[in-house]
Amino acid sequence: MEEFTAIIETDYPTADGYHKAAYLRIFTREYDTAVKYFEKAVAQKDPEYNYSSLYLNWGHTLASKQCFKEAIEKFKKAVEADPDNELAYSNWAYTLNPASSEKDLSDFRKKIAGKLDKAALNVYLGVALNNLRKNDEAVRYLQKATALDKKMADAWNNM
Repeated sequence: MEEFTAIIETDYPTADGYHKAAYLRIFTREYDTAVKYFEKAVAQKDPEYNYSSLYLNWGHTLASKQCFKEAIEKFKKAVEADPDNELAYSNWAYTLNPASSEKDLSDFRKKIAGKLDKAALNVYLGVALNNLRKNDEAVRYLQKATALDKKMADAWNNM
């Protein structure tokens, strides 16, 4: 592990290299070290690099540390980097919880506005609402998801 990290630091100090080093640290549960590599990756400001997956992995790392508010911020950044990354929306929705702010939900709604013709995004909004204990409203979106795609298992499982 240390040899790989040394190679990244000396021969491959790029956003992608640091992202790979961070990802490797996630698997060894070295979350604080992973965060440092995510920070180094972002500091590269590589205009050619797709940071969406980096922010997604960073959010997972923070959620693993029970840092949910910070994880949500990283999932938001993943969506900003790639507005079509449904996995980022999913993780954002599933990370919302009763301690989350109304602003977190409002931000989520704004990002998916105009995209609710997709079954998956209705599921994610339904999940977010369920997590915030807004169950009646959640059911409406989960039902809409099943109307759009009758095989959408996540919608059925969250009703």
